[in-house]
Amino acid sequence: MNSQGTYATCINAAGTIAGYYADQSNVYHGFIRSTTGVYTTVDAPGAGTGQYQGTEVYGINTAGAVTGYYFDSASVYHGFVRQADGTLVSFEVTGAGTSVDQGTLAFSINTAGDVTGYYADSSTVYHGFRRSPAGTIAKVNFHGAGRGIYQGTQATSINKTNDLAGNYSDSGGSAHAFVGKPSSTLVAINAPGAGTGASQGTVATDINTAGTVMGIYTDSIGARHGWVKTAAGSLVQFDAPGAGTQYNQGTQPYAINTGGSITGDYLDSGTVFHGFVRNAAGTIATFEAPGAGTAYAQGTIGYSIN
Repeated sequence: MNSQGTYATCINAAGTIAGYYADQSNVYHGFIRSTTGVYTTVDAPGAGTGQYQGTEVYGINTAGAVTGYYFDSASVYHGFVRQADGTLVSFEVTGAGTSVDQGTLAFSINTAGDVTGYYADSSTVYHGFRRSPAGTIAKVNFHGAGRGIYQGTQATSINKTNDLAGNYSDSGGSAHAFVGKPSSTLVAINAPGAGTGASQGTVATDINTAGTVMGIYTDSIGARHGWVKTAAGSLVQFDAPGAGTQYNQGTQPYAINTGGSITGDYLDSGTVFHGFVRNAAGTIATFEAPGAGTAYAQGTIGYSIN
């Protein structure tokens, strides 16, 4: 059925894949797929079993530890880390709300086991965080972030030197990317050409070991474009060949590897998804998964690259 099936969200250097799937009752379950094709299901204790509840995995490190979040029976979010030996620890950031669509969400885990993500407080305002392997949590709030509902700071990725990438929304609902460490000043990134209205602007989706950060910007008509910025400060914008140029179309990069290759998807003029890989030199190759649909909102999405 629609919105059911399997979502692969991350892959590590060894080729182990993790993600989640939606069963026939629309309950989510995390999974880990070994390089030999063996699947392990990840269901966090306390995860709800109702429709659109359950466990989702979003990050995996070189050791095979995964992170993500689960929805409880009240549809509140809770973060977790699962080690390669199967030990699973859930965690909450102090100040996280306890109502529907509030709580703690984890998205990325580095080699050492540091985790980053964000939480929604009791007013559904977002705040970023970094959790150390020992469980100590540092909060991350960009100084210009808005304080209204669904505004605030969202950390989305962490590299091995604990550089964070993410985005914040201002009081008008426009998005701005950032990069930096929780203990120092975060630096804003605004791609040239990004719109300044609500649901427009610049977001960061990933950062690699070298500190190169990349993401998506949405222009003033709602079309999306890729961008990549090196640690030295050079910012390049790009569009996949064949990407549409209208609202809800365009290029959406999601992940970057150590060598600087980027993967993601683009939506063509018919709003069909196609996967792509962009190498460090800027050459873009597109690809289609066998069996991918060719109608509106169907197709192929590249989400992670090792």
